[in-house]
Amino acid sequence: EAKWLVLVAAAGYLLLILLTHHAGDPGWSRSATAAVVQNAGGRVGAWLSDVLLSLFGWSAFWWAALCIFTVVRGYRRIETAEKLEPRPLLLSIAGFGLLLLSSAALEYLRMQSYGGGLPQPAGGIIGAVQGKFLDDSIGSLGATLLTLAAIAVGWSLFSGISWLRIAEVTGFLLESGYALALGAWERRRDEKIGVQARVERETVVHAE
Repeated sequence: EAKWLVLVAAAGYLLLILLTHHAGDPGWSRSATAAVVQNAGGRVGAWLSDVLLSLFGWSAFWWAALCIFTVVRGYRRIETAEKLEPRPLLLSIAGFGLLLLSSAALEYLRMQSYGGGLPQPAGGIIGAVQGKFLDDSIGSLGATLLTLAAIAVGWSLFSGISWLRIAEVTGFLLESGYALALGAWERRRDEKIGVQARVERETVVHAE
C-alpha cells in the first residue's frame, strides 16, 4: 500500500507539473532568470517538466499513466487472486516503451499545430528523430499507419486489454444505443398516432 500511495502521489505530481508548465521558467532546455517560478511544482517541477516535454512532447503524460496503471495492476492481482500466471512485468514495460515512442512519433507527424507552449516541436526530440526517419523511409502516410499500429500494439501489451474485447464492448454499446433509439422513436410514433386518432374521434363525436 505504501508503494501504491507513492505512485499515486508521483502521478499527481507529474500531472501537476506538466499541466502548469510555463515557458518562462528555468529548465533543462533554457536558462531563465524569472524571480517567481510559475510551475506549481516549484523549480524541480519546472526543470522536470521541461525535460519530459522536450523529450516526448505531450506524450510525456504517459508517464503519469504508467504510475496509475502500476497501482491498478497490483490491486487487480490481489483482488482477483488469479490462479493463472500473471502477465510478465517486462512485457508491460516493453508495451509502455513502444506506446510512448510511437505516440511521440505520431505527435510529430500529425500534431504540429498543437505544439504551442512546448519547449520543442510536438513530439519532442525523440518524436522528431523517429518521425523524420519514418517520413523519409516510408512516406508520411505510411509512417502514420505504422505509428498507429505500434500504438495499438503497445497499448495492448501495456494495459493487457484485448482489442477484440474492446470491439465486442463497442459493438454491444452501439447495438444497445440503436435499440433504445429505435424504441424511443416507435413510442413517439405510437403517441402521435394515438393523439391523431383521439382528435378524429372527438371530431366525429362532435359532428354527430
